[in-house]
Parts: sequence; C-alpha cells; structure tokens
Amino acid sequence: GMLFTQMLGAFAQYYSDALGKHVSKGLEQRAVEGKHTGGLPLGYQSCWTKDEKGGKKRLCEVEHPGGIHVHPMEGPVVTEMFHRYATGTATLSQLAAWLNGEGFRTRNMHKLLNAEGNLSSGPRLFTTASVRGILHNPFYAGKVQYKGKLLPGKHEALVTQEVFDLVQDTLRR
Repeated sequence: GMLFTQMLGAFAQYYSDALGKHVSKGLEQRAVEGKHTGGLPLGYQSCWTKDEKGGKKRLCEVEHPGGIHVHPMEGPVVTEMFHRYATGTATLSQLAAWLNGEGFRTRNMHKLLNAEGNLSSGPRLFTTASVRGILHNPFYAGKVQYKGKLLPGKHEALVTQEVFDLVQDTLRR
C-alpha cells in the first residue's frame, strides 16, 4: 500500500511538472507573437466574450491585432493620465482622485477584507499604488513583458515610447 501511494504521488508530480512546462511554453509563444499573457490592463478590452453556452463569441467585426482593442472610454483616460504625469500637472494621488471622481474603478478582482472584516471581491477605488502600477506598465507603450524581457506587442499603444520613458524618469525621481 505504501509503495502504491508513493507511485501515485510520483505520477502526480510528473504530471504537474509537465503541465507547468507546457503552460510556460504557451505563454512564451504568446509573448513572442506579441499577444498579452495575462489579464488586460485598464484601457483595453478583448475582441472576444463568452456566449450563453460558454463558447467564444466575437465582439468586433474583424479581430484586432493581438485579439484586443482600445476601450472607447478607458483608453483616452489612460493616455490623459500619462500626459498629465509627464507634464508635471498631476501627482499620483491627484490622478487617483481624478479617476475615482470620473467613476472609473480598478480591474482588481482579488478577495480582500472590507471595512466590516468580510472578504469581498470586485472593482476597487484607485490608489496611488494602482496609478503607479499603470504608469509603470510597458504594455501601454506597445510592449509585452514576459519573464523580464520586453517584446513588441501587436496591440495598439496608448502612449508613445517617448512619453512612456519620460514618465519612467519622472517616477524614478
């Protein structure tokens, strides 16, 4: 019985390792092709959604490069955030307050404790940390990041590389 249990554990470990390698290869291939490898950041939306039966349904007439396109309301707001910060007309906290005042929320769906001590999930208010995360994300400059490497993405950039670099310099200071 002990030998059989050990064998089952070894097979399970082998399967888990092989699955991890295949997932990693798939993510690397997506990154090399210029496609996103995780959740879509604020300002973008997928060209696909799920229908009632759980199948994929195309939202766009023609699929955009990389399978995503700029969100009509969020995209311009993200571009405006970068420009406001690059020109020095807004701080991180002012940008967070502006986003919250305009009714935008993060895409954070992790379960966190609320004021009553209960776990709740769903979009949250923007904070200086979430705004900093957006401004640090090279995805907005048309890049895909995978395991520390920056690769050219197929998606439409919301800011130019020059504006992105200026924001990075300002954030470092």
